[in-house]
Amino acid sequence: MDKNMEYNPKREGFIGRDRKEEVEVLFILKEPNSSGEEGVWFRDCVYEKKIENKYYRTLGILADLLMGDKAGGNTHSNLGKCGYMNVYPCSGGPTASLNYEKTINDAVILKGRLDSCFKKLNPKMVVTCLGNYDAIFKLEKYKSENYEDHFLYKRDTKEDRKFNSCTICVNGKRIPMYEFYHPAARVRKDRERFDLQGGHL
Repeated sequence: MDKNMEYNPKREGFIGRDRKEEVEVLFILKEPNSSGEEGVWFRDCVYEKKIENKYYRTLGILADLLMGDKAGGNTHSNLGKCGYMNVYPCSGGPTASLNYEKTINDAVILKGRLDSCFKKLNPKMVVTCLGNYDAIFKLEKYKSENYEDHFLYKRDTKEDRKFNSCTICVNGKRIPMYEFYHPAARVRKDRERFDLQGGHL
């Protein structure tokens, strides 16, 4: 695999400042919105106590729900126990690049990229945005089975949005993987619109 595609803690890793042996939730995004600049832009941008930050707000709510803190009393602490990676790690802009599209559609590159990050971050759960979920789900190496827990997003329209989930095999263990909107998606970030439903209730 291209060295540029391997896990690099300068570009991705733990959202919080303290390194841990494993992350509670690994958020798999598309590519860094860095316009070609190297650096931990995501960590520096997201791990701030700013409720107006759409990334902080969306990922914080998801972290709370998955870690059993539905009321969100410890969002900052919960988010600090999570991690992140990008399908294409090097650079990107406000829209998906051709490099991202190539990576997401190349099973060999995608598996190598995931292996590299899974080994270092050892996640307990995975949340990834639309498109990424479908590509990972199709990889036989990781696919295990459908999972009965799922996100339900309560929309303003008549029909709410139910997101998929499955169990994937990572580092010899079975963990849940969920799909959800990209954190920058134009959806309302009110906590009461998010719900985690399924067999855990």
